[in-house]
Amino acid sequence: MAVHKIDGVSGVDHFPTKFIELYAAALTTDGDWAAIDLGDTTNTLGASVEQGTAAAETLWFGVFGRTTAAGLPARVQIAGRRAGANVDATVAAGDRLVSGATVGRAIEIESARVVNATVNQANVMIALNFQPVGIALAAAVTLTAPVLITDQGYFG
Repeated sequence: MAVHKIDGVSGVDHFPTKFIELYAAALTTDGDWAAIDLGDTTNTLGASVEQGTAAAETLWFGVFGRTTAAGLPARVQIAGRRAGANVDATVAAGDRLVSGATVGRAIEIESARVVNATVNQANVMIALNFQPVGIALAAAVTLTAPVLITDQGYFG
């Protein structure tokens, strides 16, 4: 039986995941990708989150675990398998995901490298410049897919 080194969770019976709670600077939506909000210093700089935006593409780090009103603790999954993550309709199984131009929605890096009629210039620049935030485990269905979130290592 595989055992997760940090928390002792069985990788056979339960998929290891990591969650944190940070201050929600604005409304957050379950399944949307989260980003550190550099404009909010409520609990010190780096301790507030917002839905991921194109303006904060380097700050994306996980997926919201529930919808949360502004000013409350937002639950963010920062590693492991997550069903129902917000992804672009073109995402296929095995695609590496990066921050996209749509708020809270990740795009796949592979087709974003090619400029064509279905991919805008903003997505191409994001795909070429930023590290993946996860991997799609299945194709997108109604803009969601199960993903494996890349642990960025920010929270231990």
